[in-house]
Amino acid sequence: DQTDHRQHEHDDPAPRRSPEQEGPGPAKRDRPRQDPRREETRTARHEVHPHARRGRRRASQPEEVRHVPRLLNECGVRFVVVEALPSSKIDGACFWLDGEPAIAVSTRQDRIDNFWFVVRHEIEHVLREHGKDATVIFDEDLSGAATEGRSEEEQEADAAGSEFCVSRAELDNYIARVQPYYFSEQKVLNFAARIGVHPGVVVGQLQNRFKGDSFKYLRSHLVKVREFLIQSAPHDGWGTAAI
Repeated sequence: DQTDHRQHEHDDPAPRRSPEQEGPGPAKRDRPRQDPRREETRTARHEVHPHARRGRRRASQPEEVRHVPRLLNECGVRFVVVEALPSSKIDGACFWLDGEPAIAVSTRQDRIDNFWFVVRHEIEHVLREHGKDATVIFDEDLSGAATEGRSEEEQEADAAGSEFCVSRAELDNYIARVQPYYFSEQKVLNFAARIGVHPGVVVGQLQNRFKGDSFKYLRSHLVKVREFLIQSAPHDGWGTAAI
């Protein structure tokens, strides 16, 4: 049957052409060369972020702060504790030595909530390379409570510090459920246990959120951490000079 024969002819696939017959393909677009310094920075950020995420688990007990110097050092970040000068309000600093980041904290307030906020604040400066081409960034009276009048860089670092301590979503949800009644000590303890941080970290964030309310009945949870930190961190002050 001629009709069937013609149909079979159309069904036959077209013969493949050899690479020589195809000729040159579309020209490959050259990829722009990446600045090696950017690659190093990107790598460093990927190394710091996992520690920053896992660091929140370290905020569950005051003695866990002793791991901070090692974790930062593993990420290529130098860490030192320096006693604050009399009447100074400096809580932390970020600076760069030969292109390498360094963080200093004073533990001026020596409270678990302030320590973790300050450390994460300074880490954000490192991640965003704030001050890399400038002088030392001195951070005074850090709490995360005030944002008006602060630079964009400081607001970014403040937000990162607060989010690390207690995420805004978690804190908002907790306040919405509890605020009409009373922030009882037991409720705060339960909330802290649920999100895996020390109760003092929660108390600190509540103080920042509700300015003017000191939460005096919860201040016993704002435990000290310096004694644990200087066991493993280079430190200068309190009768000891950094080596």
